[in-house]
Amino acid sequence: MCDLYYYFKGKEDRRESRKSVPLQHVSVTGHIRDAVAQYTLEQTFLNPEKEAGIDAVYTFPLYEGAAVVGFEAEVNGRKIVGKVQEKAAAKKEYEEAKSAGKLASLLEQESPDVFQTSIGNIPASTAIIIRITLWSEMKHDAEENQVRFVLPTVIAPRYGWPAPEVNLELPPPFKLLSVNMSCAMSKAITSIKSPSHTIEVHLGNSSGETPTAESFEPNRARVTLTSDSFLEKDFVLVVQALGLNEPCALVERHPRDGTHAITLTFLPRFALRPMSSSELIFVVDRSGSMQGTPIKQAGQALELFLRSIPCEDHYFNIIGFGDNHKTLFPKSTPYNEETLTKGLRYAQALEADMGGTEMMSAFEEIFEHRRRDVPTQIFLLTDGEIWDVDSLIECIRDAKKEEKSDNFVRVFSLGIGSNVSHHLVESVGRAADGYAQLIVEGERMEKKVINMLKSALVPAVTNVAVQWSEANGYGDVDIASGDHVDGFVIVEEIAEDEPSQPVAPDSNETDGNTPPINLFSTTPEEPSPPPPVPTLPPPDIIVPIYQAPFIPPILSRGARFTIHAILSSTAPLPKELVLRGTSQDGPVELKINIESVQEGETMLHSLASRALIRDLEERSSYVHALGKDAPAAQLQMLERLGIHVVAQGRKFKNVPLSDHYVSRIAKQHILDIALRYNLSSKYTSWVAIDDESKQRLINDEYKDSNDEMGFALHDSISFPRPAMYKCSYICEPVACVEIATTYISSSSTAGNLTELEEFPKSEVMNSDNESEASPNDVTPPTDCDLCPRQGFGGELEEGAQHVEVPPTPIDPHERLYCLLQHQAFDGSFPLVPDIAALFSSTVEDLNVKLGEICKQSAATLSKLEWEAVWATCLAVEFMRRDLAELQEEWELVVEKAERRVETMVKNAHDVAAVKQAAAGLAAGANKLSAQEVETTKEAAGEGIGESIITAYAQSADPAKVVAEGAAAEDNKTCAQVEDIAKEVVKGGAAEGPKECAT
Repeated sequence: MCDLYYYFKGKEDRRESRKSVPLQHVSVTGHIRDAVAQYTLEQTFLNPEKEAGIDAVYTFPLYEGAAVVGFEAEVNGRKIVGKVQEKAAAKKEYEEAKSAGKLASLLEQESPDVFQTSIGNIPASTAIIIRITLWSEMKHDAEENQVRFVLPTVIAPRYGWPAPEVNLELPPPFKLLSVNMSCAMSKAITSIKSPSHTIEVHLGNSSGETPTAESFEPNRARVTLTSDSFLEKDFVLVVQALGLNEPCALVERHPRDGTHAITLTFLPRFALRPMSSSELIFVVDRSGSMQGTPIKQAGQALELFLRSIPCEDHYFNIIGFGDNHKTLFPKSTPYNEETLTKGLRYAQALEADMGGTEMMSAFEEIFEHRRRDVPTQIFLLTDGEIWDVDSLIECIRDAKKEEKSDNFVRVFSLGIGSNVSHHLVESVGRAADGYAQLIVEGERMEKKVINMLKSALVPAVTNVAVQWSEANGYGDVDIASGDHVDGFVIVEEIAEDEPSQPVAPDSNETDGNTPPINLFSTTPEEPSPPPPVPTLPPPDIIVPIYQAPFIPPILSRGARFTIHAILSSTAPLPKELVLRGTSQDGPVELKINIESVQEGETMLHSLASRALIRDLEERSSYVHALGKDAPAAQLQMLERLGIHVVAQGRKFKNVPLSDHYVSRIAKQHILDIALRYNLSSKYTSWVAIDDESKQRLINDEYKDSNDEMGFALHDSISFPRPAMYKCSYICEPVACVEIATTYISSSSTAGNLTELEEFPKSEVMNSDNESEASPNDVTPPTDCDLCPRQGFGGELEEGAQHVEVPPTPIDPHERLYCLLQHQAFDGSFPLVPDIAALFSSTVEDLNVKLGEICKQSAATLSKLEWEAVWATCLAVEFMRRDLAELQEEWELVVEKAERRVETMVKNAHDVAAVKQAAAGLAAGANKLSAQEVETTKEAAGEGIGESIITAYAQSADPAKVVAEGAAAEDNKTCAQVEDIAKEVVKGGAAEGPKECAT
């Protein structure tokens, strides 16, 4: 929770004199363009003192990795704009201004995701407005072409000790938040949703006004909250638009320096052979902060992880941590039926009952006892509420140093809850070649969990490198002239008596016979001896190309790849970028054409500079690669980027510097970059001055003159402009605006507006996100025949009559979950009433059909084996036909099931025959006989046609069909529609009970 405190002047005990300044309101306005967001936070406070002037301290969260590029304070209509200074100098100037009675402000970074503003000499009864402008890269979300914008509003209580100067005594979160964000995507928007808040979306333009037929633009939208919300949880917005996953390379020329910033981003899509063996360790946060929904979500995620592990030679273990840590098994154990059962019991009984959050001890346990003969994949499930992130990251990096190519370590982090520490979950994934995903309360997690497991089971592309300049080919930049970015040359002393380190051979070089693998596809020389080490005079560090991250992240499925570079003004620009890497199946390659952004913009420089600073702060930069014991990959990257040391007029590629000088150089580079591009950092702060009193306040970074989104492509994209399109939607919590692309594309022909005209322009539509119910949904009456209270395997109440066919859950996720309860470790399913119910049949009838299949097969299987084969094919057919929208969630379990069938039957012809029989049974179950249609028509009464009943039986959303059909008849009330739906079910509609049409 962000908060502003003030202190009475003259009080010696600052704690006793501290009070909260009432936070009146927080507003967010900004723009989203593809995978980047620019936004301004505006917080309004009121000094309640009628006579006394006060000093105030304001603490608030920001998203990890966001670049703070502007700060402004407004008091009594006067705007006080800030500028970045070195931290100590900024603090000194603030204190001097405050002592002189001037209005002053200071913005400091306390941690990568916690900032603090100090305001001095606020007049009595005065309103204070704080404005902070940020650039932020948006994360990939679970779906295709989908990005996620996160606005942290809460600093949750964290385990451990923060910096002494950070004030985090927080009030109740009864403060208001308003949001007004515009979207301007390169291609048509297909979905906008918020899993955290109720939003209203205006499609067609970014102004929020109702577009006309001529002005409608399907790639633009404006998002607002339906009403102001409390600051009690993070605001999350998920935008889906065509083409977001495609490779994109943008270049920007800085208007002042002439340097060029280049950004490459895309979602890797490639096919590689999966790993046959690995160690999978699940680290589960069971601390007190996980109580309630987070621990429930963690248990569900863990169960889905365990059920989806392939049957090959994999090992697994589970570690729960709190005050201490406990393992399910003494060491990782083979994945089999017995161990899976124990793991599922653990997941289903998970409780947040282990006290504090001693996370690092759990990782130390893993690294000490992990297997050394296979890769280790770690999955962290946590709310991330700890302060000492740096020690944990250092522990992970130490383990990474010991890894080898065949027993590497990767960590994937799943942040759970509405107040997750983004810095922790992102840093863990970044440090260990994995990635992070976030799940807020009420959000579906299945796709994220499965995608994470898929990514872990497929080998990543490593040794990634980008060719940034045509001049250097794939090796050194021509640096004979000593070209470098002005202001970044550091002169320091070389460590004496330390040998030069050899440059590692280029692991991307091939013999020329193996063609490279396309990195965005739907199908998956010895160096000369180094020169002697000089001792004096101190060297210059020359950096022709600044790359961030310095060591590019590995390419893995499900993780957006983004990399930045800043090139000197004299470095020639390429027409295309070439990205190369290596994989177990051979070399990989991707070529991307470069597009220029609008002249005069600085957005790419801000994002690249923020990434450079993060590298330097996390000790993974080009400067640290010049230190002692640098890994071979870092030495190789130094050579590729042309980074070198010059001493006495001579060039040295690998001169190891002592730790002391590396630390000093890194700090100086952070200062240089932050001051040049006006960014807050570990060593810089914002200071601003009241113009009227000539006071400087410490809180502003480079102020971009453009209010709109920071870049626009030179080659604009034209879109069809449909008329009378529904342009206003209201989405309930965890609801999404699903914008049917058919309505956009159907209007491409001029004058053909028939389909669009069927939408009332003033109509407000609620849409549910992945079948999640909104808090405003009305619970159906308990006696409703269409809303069963019993799922698969439920026990009958005492005295209840036994029914062979149990009721089927309505929600598709619940149906899948219940079905998977029957899947065995090897992937097979038993022939039980629950499986038969999916096809409106009984076990006896299915056995009769199985007998016919066996007569035509040459396979020699026992009765139980044949039943398992038959039931498994039926379960797979049901998932493919009736749960097709959840394919990403059941894909791994279906693969496991089909492999089991093929292993048991062996004969491909027999396997095909069983699958065909299952498909035929499924098709037959979805049809009503002529007699059933007549019976249903008589029971339902007049006014509903045979086509509606038939459509009801065959539709994936039968209740909707009946409702729409009855509405078309214009003579049915809601009650009659529900009665019709009930009678259709009683008449024999497919899949047992159907949901109510209300």
